[in-house]
Amino acid sequence: MVGLHSWRGPLYINVTAFAKNELVTRCIEYYSTDHDSHRRCSLIPLSQHVSTTVSLEAHSKMARQWLNYCLQHHDVHLCPANTHQRLPTRVICVGSPGSSPFLHEPCNGERGCWVALSYRWGRQNSSTTLKNLREKKEGFDLEQLPKTIRDAVVVTRGLGVQYLWVDAICIVQNEETPWIWKREAAEMCSVYENALLTIAAIDNEHSDTGLSSIDPRRQAVQLDLKSSYIPAMSIFARQSHALGYYGFMSSGRQNIHHSYGFGDSALGLLDNRGWTLQEITLSPRILWFSTCELGFSCPAGRVCECQREFNHSKVPIKKSFNHVRRNHPELHVQTLVDSVPRRPTIHDPELQGGSSQTWMIHWLDIVEDFTARNLTRATDRLPALHGLITAIQKRIGGECVAGLWVSDLPRQLLWHAADVGRVPVDMNACYPEYAPSWSWASVLRAITWTEHTEREMAWTIVSSHFTASDNYVLGSGTGSIIIRGYVLPALVEGLILYSRDKIDVFARYDTQVKLDGRADCYLWDHLKKKVLFIMVAELARVEHDTGTNTWTKYTATALLLEPVSQMAETFRRLGLVDHVDLGNWGAWRPSLLERTITLT
Repeated sequence: MVGLHSWRGPLYINVTAFAKNELVTRCIEYYSTDHDSHRRCSLIPLSQHVSTTVSLEAHSKMARQWLNYCLQHHDVHLCPANTHQRLPTRVICVGSPGSSPFLHEPCNGERGCWVALSYRWGRQNSSTTLKNLREKKEGFDLEQLPKTIRDAVVVTRGLGVQYLWVDAICIVQNEETPWIWKREAAEMCSVYENALLTIAAIDNEHSDTGLSSIDPRRQAVQLDLKSSYIPAMSIFARQSHALGYYGFMSSGRQNIHHSYGFGDSALGLLDNRGWTLQEITLSPRILWFSTCELGFSCPAGRVCECQREFNHSKVPIKKSFNHVRRNHPELHVQTLVDSVPRRPTIHDPELQGGSSQTWMIHWLDIVEDFTARNLTRATDRLPALHGLITAIQKRIGGECVAGLWVSDLPRQLLWHAADVGRVPVDMNACYPEYAPSWSWASVLRAITWTEHTEREMAWTIVSSHFTASDNYVLGSGTGSIIIRGYVLPALVEGLILYSRDKIDVFARYDTQVKLDGRADCYLWDHLKKKVLFIMVAELARVEHDTGTNTWTKYTATALLLEPVSQMAETFRRLGLVDHVDLGNWGAWRPSLLERTITLT
């Protein structure tokens, strides 16, 4: 099957065929390197060839030109220079070619600039420990480093920057003294936010992969277009790819049907790792190394090998794919990919000077993105966002407890877990000692939020209390929230959630009841053995008019609760119930008394 398209200008062809008993679609894009051909056929975009050999020297030279352009021409309020910042606790002094790099520990508030690295660890045998710290400060052989880190040293030298920060080398990794790692992890915000630039190894499987490798899609073929009817044109064809999605691709051309879109991440392997979300989001500039091409992005623009002039067009901040699919199911995948052309960072103009509400909306997207990623340790679920929490607090203040912002608790409590039918390795790894039941961090699931624009809050947050278990990293601990609102007894029979007297049907399992998925509550049958309540959080009033008859119906979003201590009115959360049918709520609501409960 062959499909010919001209979508938003560029001409491309989708070719679908069977390969190894699987239906595979590839996108072929056409381009020209000369203006004459482009003028004769506007559907053929101007572009540049992408290098077909890996040369860190050539890439470093190109990246240095982009970096210098950004420093010299972009507004400093958009793209902070970061050339005279207080150095992190440790940095690698990269030296010059022929010299050995060494670990440098600044003193007396020493200042300078550095490049940071965002990559996947995988196999890692070169970490700094208390035993080899002195040795690394004296110097180490470049060839002994994993290839990705070794390449990052070479690129940093090529950029003309003295220091490089790599977590495995610059943070002491020691199981006997975990407090050292925790103290340094708490400084992650400063490291990436104040870096001159972050190198992102997109397709890096592990630390020995290297920054860049050759992908067959780099190859271009010149087309022979000779005809007495068509003037000679210089046109090339190459396979497109999905990487335009995240930012440096100026043209937005991508293989929109590739499995990246809704299978593996469009950002490559790097986007599957939990820790890298804050690394990328905090960074003012990013140098993207992929198998397809080299790219550069900053708050003011983006540029890449195939489009070597900065694109300064204002493109909207990315909303997560989950958000777009949930709220715009009618959109075709082409529109989805095209509508999210770059990733947000805390430096984006849309966020700078934004209200607390703007930042809170952004936070919900961050958590959705983050919880869909992988973490080696479940207990990193909150520390891996500590840098972002710190950065947001610097801008709007406020308190974040167990991953939820106190100022926005009425809304942020309305999260729900995905893939509850899938049983994780350790369902109670994050509960109850790690996080309270009302926190999304208490479950090892991808998280999303209910979004209703025309509903009123039916509960009131009276107070919140949280005791952190760690002095160095914002995150884990125990806590409670006191809430005042309407609490209704409920029971489960069959696949229906009833009121306790079975007069009203509150919800049905298949579409409305979303369990949190802990070990004792991830199957519907588990609810049949529990004493249940729902607490009404949001209310919507819907007027129905048939022309001869009118009536009012109420629906709600509620938390599904289980009593922990009935005497003390203490409950724990089991899940979220959406579109609760409260029927003629307006008539029987006055007979109810609000209750003040404690949620743990």
